[in-house]
Amino acid sequence: MLGRLNINRKSDGNSGVAPMNVKGIKIKAGNQKVTLNWNDPEDTYDDDGTLLCTWKGTKVVYKVGSYPTNVSDGILALDNQERNKYSTSGFEINGLTNGETYYFAFYPYSDKNVYNKNEANRISGTPTATKIYGVKKLLSSSATTWERTDDADGLVANAIKSQSNLSSGVRNDFDNLSPWADIKTVNFDASKNQIVATLGDATFDWTGAKGQVMTVYPEMWVKRWQDSQYEYIQIADGEIDGFTHIKEWMAGRFTMSGSSSGVFSRSGQKPLVSTTITNFRSYAKKLGDGWGQLDWHWFILQMLYLVEYADSNSQKILGQGNVSSSSTLTSGGCNSLGMKSGCLSDNGSSACIYRGWENPHGDVYNFVDGINIKDYVAYICTDPTKYAVDTFTGDYKKLGYTNASSGGYVSKLGYDANYPLFGLPVQASGSSSTYYCDYAYFGSGNRIAYVGGSFTHDDDCAGLWCWNLSYSSGSTYSYLGARLLKTS
Repeated sequence: MLGRLNINRKSDGNSGVAPMNVKGIKIKAGNQKVTLNWNDPEDTYDDDGTLLCTWKGTKVVYKVGSYPTNVSDGILALDNQERNKYSTSGFEINGLTNGETYYFAFYPYSDKNVYNKNEANRISGTPTATKIYGVKKLLSSSATTWERTDDADGLVANAIKSQSNLSSGVRNDFDNLSPWADIKTVNFDASKNQIVATLGDATFDWTGAKGQVMTVYPEMWVKRWQDSQYEYIQIADGEIDGFTHIKEWMAGRFTMSGSSSGVFSRSGQKPLVSTTITNFRSYAKKLGDGWGQLDWHWFILQMLYLVEYADSNSQKILGQGNVSSSSTLTSGGCNSLGMKSGCLSDNGSSACIYRGWENPHGDVYNFVDGINIKDYVAYICTDPTKYAVDTFTGDYKKLGYTNASSGGYVSKLGYDANYPLFGLPVQASGSSSTYYCDYAYFGSGNRIAYVGGSFTHDDDCAGLWCWNLSYSSGSTYSYLGARLLKTS
């Protein structure tokens, strides 16, 4: 779009017209650094199409204590002359002091060296030391509890288990820590490919009138590994060597509903069931680029949960979920919890929620795309454009361990140093109150994966580690559903 003359812009006194303001200024603070994103102005024309100003570049100046008042008032960080070079990737400034607030001013200038000094071109940020929150557990221990490590040591996390809990509140230190505090439920307009409202806004809508009801999980850095004694999980709020960078992603707050003509994540609906994993994938892709169904991101949800609650018995922590009724639930049973986790009634036939993910266990299983299994060995793919059933070559890579072969309660997860995030059950000799507490099923031949348990389960079988790896790619049942996912 052509820039139009802005009479409120300031110049440095030279003759001529200054460029328009920069747009979309964003700042992200990290450990001893900040990253700046912005869009440079277009050239300026009057209403008759006459060129008034040609943008030549944008200078970024910063200092401590107050905003720079001109290009000489502070440290010149950048003189960029490539339009919108940093709109996506951002410009990183390192060597800053954690805890110190830095004030940045952008000065677009013309080919006549006329500067825009408008105060709208400002932003501030405070670098902060990266925090690592972790847990560890003895591989030989049958306990469900994990030991908190790193910056999680001494933290407390409780979930809502009743209406009185919701009214009075419970202590959860993670409500104020990244990335947990940054998880948010939104209305996402797929046709515009943008968020149009966030839970808490007056315009937010549960019913789908403003688009899909999705939960955004912010970028984070994660690490999972095992040694001869322990399994470790760590989550960091900033970049750290040796950690895996997880980009921002979105999942349906609710199980996928709708039909072959259109699928949704919205309140007040019954889950769509009794169709294949391939069909669910194709339905989701109709929403546009980046859309699909739940995949390896499930392992990230498990890690978020474990580091927060340090207990692998998710039914004890969050509530049993809908595991002892005769049918699926209507979505929205946990709307009043907002972004809190837990349940309003722990009676075995009510919804539960974890950080904007309603019914992470119970009600219906969710298919997990990108995992194919041949004779108890999993082959995994992380490229959503290549997901396909019964595929064991090419983009599907073989994990370096073999899953358990007999059903039972999960007692140990596999570990492959090349694909450390993928932890599928390799032993199932536990119980409903030991190790991971959840039941897993296995089958020989070509199989697919789904997770969580369903309304048909016994009270103590479902959970975040309840895997069913026993059905073929053509399986369709009243307790098998799916969840929308958007990764780009």
